[in-house]
Amino acid sequence: MRIVIIIVLLISFGSCVAQPPRASIIKMADGKMWTTRNLNIKTDNSWCYDDDEGNCKIYGRLYTWEAAKEGCKLIDKGWRLPQRRRVEADGETLRRHHRRFR
Repeated sequence: MRIVIIIVLLISFGSCVAQPPRASIIKMADGKMWTTRNLNIKTDNSWCYDDDEGNCKIYGRLYTWEAAKEGCKLIDKGWRLPQRRRVEADGETLRRHHRRFR
């Protein structure tokens, strides 16, 4: 059984030279920089949805948590996955905004 983690807006970094393209980087209100693209670096324990390479080009790769951490290290110094509490806090913010605009 594979544990699937889809990386969407979940990679933050300190500095970036080559990847991802600058057009996909946004600065948040707290001053942290985030990418708006899915991670798409081939590592052990990563794969394409439905095992179709075309899906990786469109959506990025699927990773186990450990493989996603390894992929971040391969991008550039300073890239990392956010801590669990950050993901949970961001999710709660999105839920509040969703309820407000229903």
